[in-house]
Amino acid sequence: MKISIILPVYNGEQYLSQTLDSVLRQHFGDFELIIVNDGSKDATETIIDSYCVKDQRLKKISIENSGVSIARNVGIEASSGEFLWFVDADDLIDPDLLSRVFQEQDSEFDVLQFEYQKFVETRDIVGDNSTGAIIKYYDLQEFFSRDTYSRSLWRNIIRTIVVKNNGIRFRDGLRFGEDLLFTISVLLSSRKIYKTDSLGYFYRQHQDSVMAQTRNFQDALDHLVIVEELLKLYYKCDSSLTRDVVIKEIKSISTTYIAFSAFP
Repeated sequence: MKISIILPVYNGEQYLSQTLDSVLRQHFGDFELIIVNDGSKDATETIIDSYCVKDQRLKKISIENSGVSIARNVGIEASSGEFLWFVDADDLIDPDLLSRVFQEQDSEFDVLQFEYQKFVETRDIVGDNSTGAIIKYYDLQEFFSRDTYSRSLWRNIIRTIVVKNNGIRFRDGLRFGEDLLFTISVLLSSRKIYKTDSLGYFYRQHQDSVMAQTRNFQDALDHLVIVEELLKLYYKCDSSLTRDVVIKEIKSISTTYIAFSAFP
């Protein structure tokens, strides 16, 4: 199996069918889609079951409601692909990305980062004007010194052994920020990082999304947990360059913490 696509979902009946259709429209067929139903109370499970009957590459795992971090961790443990790709249950993926990556290019990377596009409700998506070119970095120091990285989890295709061999998992209990910790941990544990201007992901903006929800004081306190985890990464860094990367993230999170603390 080349790639495991992990899709956690909680009460996702409104957009789930669109997301599943976008995955199944892939021109690259060597994938499994692991759908982790995180204790949904709506028609989510019925939708998942109807798709699993159609395509054996889809695997449903049902758990009690535990949050997106636990759901993603369950997906990691169940995965059998050489690579991982985390997709949200209200977004869409490009039908050509995986074929471009795995059929037209070499796939010796630990992490591949690609471009994305936002859209609002209806798919107001423009054409892909990318060249499809891939920049290859064979050294972590070279990557951080010459390029920028994406914190967005879904903009990364990740070699599975980087995650499993380094014990990288999502931090439970955070309403947001868990993807930042995971992505930074993966990058710091990687050696070969590729970047492409190919458009691979369509991020849906709507009023029910996590990022659109009103922040509260607990969200501010969660930033302290993120800083604590980043400090653990800092002490594991083996170069001044990678330590500087982590310090930059700590400063950013700390500034946001002050702002969020002021809201209540």
